[in-house]
Amino acid sequence: MTFNGFEPGQKYQYLLFWVTELPRKDDGSGWKIGVQEITVQGS
Repeated sequence: MTFNGFEPGQKYQYLLFWVTELPRKDDGSGWKIGVQEITVQGS
């Protein structure tokens, strides 16, 4: 997913990673998520 609403030359301190759905664990005891990679690039 690409977002292009940033101002050129502006410095940003934070990145918000929003998870909209979480699958249940196989045993039903809670939730699980796995994130393999997040890449942030600037020009």
